[in-house]
Amino acid sequence: MAGVGPGAAVLVPTCWNEKDKSPLLEVTQGLQVKYQGRGDSDKDAASVRANHPIQPSLGLFYFEVTIKNKGRDGYIGIGLCTASTNTNRLPGWEKFSYGYHGDDGNAFSFSGTGTEYGPTYTTGDVIGCCVNYFDFTCFYTKNGTKLGIAFRDIDRKDEGKPVRLYPCVGLRTPHEEVEANFGQAPFVFDIESEWRDLRARARMVVDETPLPAGKWQHKLNQMVTSYLVHHGYADTARVLARDMNTTIDEPEETIAARQRIRDSVMSGNIEGAIELVGELFPTVFPDNPTLLFRLHCRRFIEMISDAAQETAGSADNRYSDDRLESILVYGQEVQAMFETTCNTAENRTLLKEAFGLLAYPNPQEGPMAHVLDPAKREPLAHDLNSAILGSLSLLSKSQLEHVVRQASTCLTTMLEHGMGKAAFLSIDQFME
Repeated sequence: MAGVGPGAAVLVPTCWNEKDKSPLLEVTQGLQVKYQGRGDSDKDAASVRANHPIQPSLGLFYFEVTIKNKGRDGYIGIGLCTASTNTNRLPGWEKFSYGYHGDDGNAFSFSGTGTEYGPTYTTGDVIGCCVNYFDFTCFYTKNGTKLGIAFRDIDRKDEGKPVRLYPCVGLRTPHEEVEANFGQAPFVFDIESEWRDLRARARMVVDETPLPAGKWQHKLNQMVTSYLVHHGYADTARVLARDMNTTIDEPEETIAARQRIRDSVMSGNIEGAIELVGELFPTVFPDNPTLLFRLHCRRFIEMISDAAQETAGSADNRYSDDRLESILVYGQEVQAMFETTCNTAENRTLLKEAFGLLAYPNPQEGPMAHVLDPAKREPLAHDLNSAILGSLSLLSKSQLEHVVRQASTCLTTMLEHGMGKAAFLSIDQFME
């Protein structure tokens, strides 16, 4: 895929549009373009657009064009245009059109008169075109070498509406032939390094943005304290509260209890966690039957895992009859819980995966081994902790997590509104 930013999930140009071209061009396999006209004058120019416009939310978009044959005169133009640009003109000759031409190496935009830009190009050369929505510029490459910025201020508007640009290529004389690469094959130019450089620049902009004067630092310290308390790290939270003059707004005993429950889940002692919750926070499971089902399902998996480890070194590599019977009896209880109170597609998948482990003598080495992964305990411990906090009328997510979620939503909204700079940032960059 030619789009390299997080916005690359949107529709991106992937081929030439055979229904959006001059009749003087022949397009084959969506990528090869051959000139079929007489080429007597500029009136014989012909171009073709890509199948989709470039979305600013990509942040960066790059494609390459190989010159298969320069033809008679090499009047080839590679660049960008709008959906309404005349396809009987070369790129750059029309309004909101940009092109780098091979016969003279000039750059054209909004005019049939070019300006000096780069070297000429001919048969065998690979010309790349990169649209940069961080700086709103466009640059070209030749055989993997960057030629410098050709056009600036490409974020123009037409009658108040943003202009969406399409990759395009234009040919003008007989036997000219080119082939595009929209990411179907590796690029000659290292576009990933360009992406990394822009991402570093975006990070620097954020890092160098000063916070306004006020109580921000204390608020941040309080958020960190509440995060530690939220996840049960009582000792660390107390040290921070003492050193940073922050407060802990939850009784010590409930923090400690939540930590014990979390530790039980993370160690695989699901039965112990269920008992502690029932004893210390009795309203949690009646209000969250699906959560209780997930815990029982995980306990079922842990029972199979423990049994598999015990039998791995035995002579017949089989569960003992007593062990197998206890696993099956518990599995039937979980099955009954599913059928009576938790019959959803998601829970059905959980139960199916758990029972699937019994089909393998050594499930830890079989295709279902991922189900046994201890990392699967983490989201369960998190959700259980949130449910306990909810039962105490406390926030189910910490203030810091709310801020992170809000920041993520802001980035998504910025991308949806075509703010290309947001493509070079992610919350994960600041969580590392």
